[in-house]
Amino acid sequence: MLENYVIVPSFRKVTLRRWWPNLIALGAVVGWLALVAPAFGGPRKSAVTSPEADRAAHALEVGNIKEAVQILSKLLSADPNQPELLNMLGVARGKEGDDRVSEKLFQRAADLDPKFAPAYINLGELYKRENRHDKALAAYEKAAAIGPHDPQVLYNLAILHAEQREFKPAIAEMESIPSPARPPDYWSVLSQLYISDGNNAAAEDALQHSLTQHPDSVETLRHLAGLALKRGDPVRALNYLASARQLAPNSPELLYEFAQVSSQNHLAKEAVLAMRKAILLDSSRPEFLLELGNALLDTSDYPEALQYFQQYVEQRPDAPAGQLNLGWSYYLNHDYKNARQHLKECLRLDPNQVDAKYHLGMIAYDQGDDAEATKWLSQVVSSKPQDARGHWGMGLVDTREQQYPKALQEFQASARLNPDEPKVHYQLSQIDARLGRLDDAQRELEQYRQAQKKQEEQVKLGESLPFSASPAKP
Repeated sequence: MLENYVIVPSFRKVTLRRWWPNLIALGAVVGWLALVAPAFGGPRKSAVTSPEADRAAHALEVGNIKEAVQILSKLLSADPNQPELLNMLGVARGKEGDDRVSEKLFQRAADLDPKFAPAYINLGELYKRENRHDKALAAYEKAAAIGPHDPQVLYNLAILHAEQREFKPAIAEMESIPSPARPPDYWSVLSQLYISDGNNAAAEDALQHSLTQHPDSVETLRHLAGLALKRGDPVRALNYLASARQLAPNSPELLYEFAQVSSQNHLAKEAVLAMRKAILLDSSRPEFLLELGNALLDTSDYPEALQYFQQYVEQRPDAPAGQLNLGWSYYLNHDYKNARQHLKECLRLDPNQVDAKYHLGMIAYDQGDDAEATKWLSQVVSSKPQDARGHWGMGLVDTREQQYPKALQEFQASARLNPDEPKVHYQLSQIDARLGRLDDAQRELEQYRQAQKKQEEQVKLGESLPFSASPAKP
C-alpha cells in the first residue's frame, strides 16, 4: 500500500505535516503523510478549482479513501487530462493497495505535464518501496531537475544514492538541504554517510552538531565513542560512553561497551563492575561472560576469571575465543595440563589462531622445554611477523640458551614493533651488557624507565577520568 505520497493540488492551500520520515536505518524509512503547497517555481495555474476537488483532497487528508476515489473518478470522467487529479487518484489507489494502477496514474500525470514534480516524487516512493532502485532514482532525478532546491527531493535522492553505495553524491545532496528545512535526524544521517565514505573527521563534526541538538541521545554518544576509538583515543571514547551510561544506566549493551573501553584505559576494576551489572541485567549473553573473565584477568583475579571462562565454554564449546581464554586462564592458575588441552582445542577449531600458539610457546618456556617453546613461537613469528610477542618469546628462549646475538635480534625486532613495552627494553639492556655494548645497554635501560613511567601515567590518567556527562569539546 502506498503510504509515502505527495499531493499538490494547486487550487488549495494545505498544511505541512510530518514532512520527514523517521529513520530506522540509513536508507530505510517508515511512511509519512506529506501534503505540501507547490515548491517548484511558484503557484501553478489549473483549470480544476472546484469545491469537489477540494473535498477530494480533504478526504485523502483525513483517510476517507473511498469518498476521495468517488469524487476524483467523477471529475476525471468529465476532464481526464488534469495532472493534479490524476496524481491524487494515484495516491488514493495506492492507499487501497493497487500499486500498478497508481503507477499508471502517476506516469500519466507526468506525461501530461513534465513539470509536475509531485508525480515523479510519488513514482519514486512507489519504486523505492518495491526495491526498484534504478527507477526510483530516475524518478527523483526528474523531480530534482524541476525543483533543484527542494529539500524533500534532495533528502530522498541522498537516501537512494546511499543505498547504492554512492556516498559522495549522497553527501552533496544532504549538504545542499537548506538549514531551516533540515529534518530532525539530519546530522545523524549525514554522519553515517561520512563514515561510509571514510571521512571520520567530518562524521565526528556532524555528530557533535547532532549532540548539541539532542544532548540526551545515547546513540549519538555511542557513535562518537566509536569514532574516538578509530582515532586511537580511548580516553575520549570512555568519556562519551560514561556520559551515555549516565543517561541509560541499565543498558546491558552500553555497559558491555563501557567495560571494553575501560579495559583499554587500564581501568580493570571499572570494567569488572560494569560487566557484573550487565550480567545481572541480561544473563543470556555468553559474550558478557567472556568480557567479565578478561576484566578479572586484568585484576589478577585468576580463579574467578576461570569460572566465567568455564561458563562461556559450556555455552559455546565450538568458539575458539572461549577455548583460548580458558586455556590461558588455566595456565595462570598453574594448571598446565588443562591449559594445553584447551589451547590445542582452540587450534583444532581455528588452526590460524596465533594467540594459542604464543601461549603454548610460553607455557613450554616456563616449564623449561626450549624445543617445544621454539616450535610454537617460531610458528608465531613465521605466520605473523608483525606480532611483537613472538619475537619477545624467541628472545627469551635464545637468552636461556646463551645465544645472545640471536636474542639481541629478536628483542630488537620486538622493540621496533612495540616500543612502548617496558620489559623488552629491560631485556635489551641485559643482552647489550652481556655483549659488551655498554652504551647501548645504558640507553636501553633509560628507555625501559621511560616506557615504564609512560605506562604508569596511562594507568593514572585512566583512574583520574571524571566520567563527565558533558564530554570535552574537540
